[in-house]
Amino acid sequence: MALQFSASEISDYYSFHIPALKQARAGRWRGPCPLHGGTGDNFILDLAKGLWFCFTKCGRGGGLIDFEMSLNRTDFRTALVAINSLLGRPMPEQVRLTRDEREISLQARERQRQELSEAFFFADAATLVAEAVLEELDPCHDERTFETRLIEDMRRDARAVYRDWHRRWPIMTAALVNIGRRHDRRLQESLCGFVESVEGDQL
Repeated sequence: MALQFSASEISDYYSFHIPALKQARAGRWRGPCPLHGGTGDNFILDLAKGLWFCFTKCGRGGGLIDFEMSLNRTDFRTALVAINSLLGRPMPEQVRLTRDEREISLQARERQRQELSEAFFFADAATLVAEAVLEELDPCHDERTFETRLIEDMRRDARAVYRDWHRRWPIMTAALVNIGRRHDRRLQESLCGFVESVEGDQL
């Protein structure tokens, strides 16, 4: 079985489970440990190596699969199924999934689909706000650069921007998601196409 995960996959996985992670220094992230329900920055993640450590109640660390096993109190194989499903990675051909494992895979895909949905609505609302701000700002105003870059980044990778904002400003991000949901019912049709296209790219 291939157990190598890229830096982006490691980031995606931990960002999903620990939205409050924030960068401490290059390649290092900190946040509350979800394994014991921590509230401070007691959890540290080395993004390059995929290694984590809890400095308080847990007093231990490990790799990505160790984290999944500890978080959901499951075995190695079940953890591997959940991780691969969440990241949209295919399982090795020699692995035949049991009924329970297929259910785990479906649940992970549904969580991913929900995140894509929220990223879509967030991008819609945030773009509307940024465009409104640009209309009000003087052509030489310094803030135009931030708003313009934000719009470009969301067009390039809405999910990455959503995850970054969710880490930094979870309350504001949730509010924008709700605004996006209410903005226009026609977005529902666009959303279906958006999700299907992303999922198609991952197959």
